[in-house]
Amino acid sequence: MFGSIFFDKFKRIFSTAAWVVSFFSIVLAGVVAISQNSVPGDFAYQIKTGFEKVVLYAYKIAHKDTDYQINLTELRFDESKKLIKSDRAVDSLNNLNLQILDTENSIKKINDQASKTTYTNLYISTLKDINNQLEAQKSINVSLQTDNTLLQNTTPSQSEVINNQINQTQEQIQETITTLAQDSSGAPQPNPTSSIEQQINPTQAPSAEPSEKEKHDKDKNEKEKDKTNNGNNNHQ
Repeated sequence: MFGSIFFDKFKRIFSTAAWVVSFFSIVLAGVVAISQNSVPGDFAYQIKTGFEKVVLYAYKIAHKDTDYQINLTELRFDESKKLIKSDRAVDSLNNLNLQILDTENSIKKINDQASKTTYTNLYISTLKDINNQLEAQKSINVSLQTDNTLLQNTTPSQSEVINNQINQTQEQIQETITTLAQDSSGAPQPNPTSSIEQQINPTQAPSAEPSEKEKHDKDKNEKEKDKTNNGNNNHQ
């Protein structure tokens, strides 16, 4: 009888705990799902990026993090497109810049050269598409300023700031494309110091220290020259 009472009590406690866990799991799943449409500045955006870190960690364990990093780059760009006409555009583009670098570093860590080349080509294609869309948006901003038409929730000075940030993002894109292309091909990185010195004096060859034999021959010749001069002086 005691065992039956204990079992019934344990069953009620377990059922209650299972219900509570299920309830919070459903709530958490709903919050995460809702946060997927959030953008920088929204309250749920922190939940979104936090969940992304968990997923990224899981992808790293499976050695598939580069695929996810590329997806995150596209996601950050989609967020910036939603905010490109708002006062949150700069923050969104900054997030895109950081993600571009994170994905670049992920690709550079790949050891298999064939896989690295595949991901490099895929990512470069993605970045070129992003760059083209940014250039188109920048042209629209310039046109709106010329027509004295205000962007949504912005002033002309703010739109100029947005274009400046777009320029920085485009510079980051070009730098990443160049770095990954060189890294994938195995081409050596240029030496800036050497290039500058070559531009200053392109014909100057590096000086070399004389060998021991050359030093010995030089000393011998000088001694013979001194003896000849002394002999001439005595003869006179």
